[in-house]
Amino acid sequence: MIRVLPPAPCAPPFAPAAGRSRLSAGALLLLGLLLPASASAQEGPAARGLLTQHRRVTRLLERPASRARERRLDRALDRALDYEMITRRALVVHWEDLSAAQREEVTDLLHRAIARRYRASLEELRGWTVEVLEERPRGPGYRVVTEARHDGERRRIEYDMLRTGGEWRIVDVIHEGDSLIHQYRRQFDRVIRREGWDGFVRRLRADVDDDAG
Repeated sequence: MIRVLPPAPCAPPFAPAAGRSRLSAGALLLLGLLLPASASAQEGPAARGLLTQHRRVTRLLERPASRARERRLDRALDRALDYEMITRRALVVHWEDLSAAQREEVTDLLHRAIARRYRASLEELRGWTVEVLEERPRGPGYRVVTEARHDGERRRIEYDMLRTGGEWRIVDVIHEGDSLIHQYRRQFDRVIRREGWDGFVRRLRADVDDDAG
């Protein structure tokens, strides 16, 4: 089974140093969307886009819990995250060999797996605040640099943003020198080389079905 966005103890690139609060990879990404945030006077278009997504999600979280709120939260996260680009970047050369149907299937599976991990991370975020420090051009988009704070602890978290579908959306998050995309890439490539594409899809589907159950 492929575990997408596992808890921090199982994900070395995002495991905290001794004495630091444990946050899952999903929580690290959501820090930029779900917490009280401020921006520098020099904020650019991508930083403003991140803050727009943040305000959209936090307004929903202020509402009483309900199925309707959860559906709207899922839609808001869909607007904040570019799942197709995340999938494409994680699969790299494997993506080019896929048919349109295979691309659609794996993007949907990864979308569902990631979304569930993010929802499971919400309780980890109590007490954290985030400040946008800067943004700088990176390839066709921008990298937005933030600092998350909690009880005297500080975390530098960077978001790669692309403008797609008329909005600035997250395509990667970098923490302590490693990124979610690189983590996915190593994990996915290892499974595909060992078990083939069908084996990879079976594992990813099993992860989604296991969470659903």
